[in-house]
Amino acid sequence: MAEGRASASHALVLVMSRARGLPVPPRADEERSISRTFTLPTSRVFSVTGTARLTPDAKGKVIDAALGIPSAAAGGIDVQAREFLAGCVQCRSDNAIDGDPTTAWVTPFIGVRRQWVDYVIPKPITFDLANLQIIADENHSRPTLLQLTVDGQVRWITLPRVPVQKQKNGVVPVAVQFPAVTGRHIRVKIAQIDEVRTPSQYAKRPVLAPVGIAELGIRGLQAPATPASLPGTCRSDLLSVDDRAVPVRITGSATDAEALKPLTIATCDPADRRRARRCRSVPVRTSSRRPRESSRHSSSTGSSSPARPAVLRGQPMPAGWTGLGAPVSAPKLTLVHNGRTKMQIRVTGASGPFWMVLGESHNAGWRASVKGGAALGTSQLVDGYANGWRIDPNGKQTLVVNLEWVPQQRVWMALFLSVLGGLLCCAIVAVAFRRARRGAVAVAATSGVTAADAVDKIPVFAVPWLPAGEPVSLRALVLTILAAGAIGSLVVAPWAGVLAAVFLIAAFRVPRARAGLVLAPVALVGAVGLYMTYRQTSHLLPAVFEWPILFPRAMTPAWAAIVLFGADALYELVRRGRNSRK
Repeated sequence: MAEGRASASHALVLVMSRARGLPVPPRADEERSISRTFTLPTSRVFSVTGTARLTPDAKGKVIDAALGIPSAAAGGIDVQAREFLAGCVQCRSDNAIDGDPTTAWVTPFIGVRRQWVDYVIPKPITFDLANLQIIADENHSRPTLLQLTVDGQVRWITLPRVPVQKQKNGVVPVAVQFPAVTGRHIRVKIAQIDEVRTPSQYAKRPVLAPVGIAELGIRGLQAPATPASLPGTCRSDLLSVDDRAVPVRITGSATDAEALKPLTIATCDPADRRRARRCRSVPVRTSSRRPRESSRHSSSTGSSSPARPAVLRGQPMPAGWTGLGAPVSAPKLTLVHNGRTKMQIRVTGASGPFWMVLGESHNAGWRASVKGGAALGTSQLVDGYANGWRIDPNGKQTLVVNLEWVPQQRVWMALFLSVLGGLLCCAIVAVAFRRARRGAVAVAATSGVTAADAVDKIPVFAVPWLPAGEPVSLRALVLTILAAGAIGSLVVAPWAGVLAAVFLIAAFRVPRARAGLVLAPVALVGAVGLYMTYRQTSHLLPAVFEWPILFPRAMTPAWAAIVLFGADALYELVRRGRNSRK
C-alpha cells in the first residue's frame, strides 16, 4: 500500500467476491474456490464478514446434511438419488416423500430411463399400495413402468398413460397396487417412459424431457421436516489467514439456502457449542505478510480493520462490527417511470450521501442526473456487474433521479434517417416516372410520332411471375431443379428440397405458376410469425436468453422460406442468362 506504515491510522476494508455461475451442464462454475492474496505494510486486526450460497451440484445427501436434515441413524431417513435436475436444489429426491404435491423429484434430461431414488428408514415397513402423483404437463415425460426394490424384493409396477395437463407442472394422481413387501431399504427406478421432447440450445434436435414425481405415496415413508435454520456448525477448514485456520460458521434459513440466496458467514469459536445466533465475531490479527483467504463454497467475504488497531488488540469485537461506524439508513426509492430507455426514480428520506444501483450490466452508456441539479455522469462498477452512482442530496431529503440509456438516441436517429431515405426513394421514382411521361409527349410533338407510341417506350414495372424471353433449355432446366433440390435437402430437410424442385418445375413449365414460388416463402414467414405470436401469448413464455428455442416448430419452415427465396433467385438468373444470350 502506498501509505506504508501510516496506513495504520486509517480504516481498511478488503472485499473479496467469487466469480460464480449456476452449474448447469455443460456449464460449470467459473471459480470453484476463492484464493486471494494481499500484502499489507503493517500488522492489523480484522473483523471478518461474508456471504455464502448452497452449491446446487452437490449430492443430495450432502445438501441434506448442510441443511441439518437428520439421517436414518438420527431418526430420519437416508436419502439418495442417482441424479436430480442440474441446478435445481428443490428437485432432490426428498421432495418425492415430503407430502407436498407442489414439490417433486425431477430427473435430469440425460439418462431418464435409468434414474432411481433410494431411501433407508430406521425401521422396516410393510406396504402394497403407492398413491403416486406424477407431473404430467407438456414439458415432462411420464413414467409408464417402475421397478420397486425393497430389501431385495422386486416388484414391477405398470402405470397407465395419464392425460396431459395444460397447467404448468400439473400433477395427476395414479394409485397402483402390488403384492405386499416389507423392508427398510426402498428403491424406485424408472424403467420405461412416455416420451416428451423439448427444444435445447445445446442440441440441434429436441431432447428428451425429464420425469417429475411429486409423491411416491408410500405409507410409512415420510421425509422429516427440514429445520427452519441451518445448523451453523463452526468449521476451521474454510478460511485461513497467514496459513492459520480462522473458524467460521454459515447461518441462515433453510428456505433461503434451497433458493440459493446468500447466507451469512461469521467468525466463531470451535470450543463454543452454543447456537450460531449466540456466536460473536472474533478479531483476526494479520501480520505484514500476505494474508490468504480460501473457501470451497460459493461465497463472497470481506475483512474490515479499524484505524489505530493497537487499541483493540486482545479485545473482542461486537457481532457485525466493522470499525467503520454505524451505517447510514438507506433512503426509500420509488420508481415513477420505467420506459425502454429512460427511468425516473423518486428518492425520499435521504439523510446523507448514498449509492444508487441499477441492476443492469455495467455500461458507460447509462447516464444519471438529478432533476434540477447537476448530471451524475457515467456509472461506477458495483457488485462486479451493475451500474452505481454516488448521490449527495446536499441537505435535500426528497429528490428525483433520471436514468437514460444514451446510445438509444443514435438508434432513433438511424431509424429516422432510414424512413426518410425510403420516402425520398419513393419520391424519386414518382417524379422520374412523371417526367418520363411528360418527356415522351414532348418528343411525340416534335418528332411526328403519336403520343401513344412514345408512352409505350417508357419503362414500366414488370409482373414478377411473367419474365420476358423464351423458355430455357431442357439441360438448364434439369440442372437448376437438381441444384435447388439438393441445396434445400442439405440445408433444411428432404421435403424442403422436394418442395423447391416442384415449384421450379411448375414455374418453368407454366410462367404464371411462378406466382407460387414468389408467394410461398412470404406465406411461410407469415405463418411462422403467427405461430410465434400464438405460442408467446398463450404460454406466456419468459424473456430469457434461450427464448428462440422455445418455438420448436418455427425453425424449419423459416429455413424452408429462405430456400424458396433462393430458388426464385436462381430461376431469375437462369431466365435472364437465357435472354441475354439471345
